[in-house]
Amino acid sequence: MNYNDVISDFITRLRNGIKHSKSWVECYSNNVSINILNVLYEQGYINGYQHLSDKCLKVNLKYDLGRSVISDVSRVSKPGKRIYLNRKAIINLSNSTELYILSTSKGIMSSSKAMSLNIGGEALFSIK
Repeated sequence: MNYNDVISDFITRLRNGIKHSKSWVECYSNNVSINILNVLYEQGYINGYQHLSDKCLKVNLKYDLGRSVISDVSRVSKPGKRIYLNRKAIINLSNSTELYILSTSKGIMSSSKAMSLNIGGEALFSIK
């Protein structure tokens, strides 16, 4: 795969699938996508995922009474402008309805898990 921004591609595929009420979407299989999908599954935003091939994943989107569990996905840190959150900033965001997906020294995790581990990291994207 010769693609520079796998996170933006992943978010776009997820957003387009939700917009068109698809039950599942396909995305590229790489370590970043798999780690993000594990976090989204743990947090209850997706029903799961499966490997279709070495390069392709099938993400099963989650709906509640016909409405997507995910209402909005927004990219925070971009290749040209990285956004980092320290543990204090994560604590301040804990009252928000958004969940942030962070890349930390301990791997990719949710903002709530990073807060419990008392660490910060790069804010990849937010999800409502």
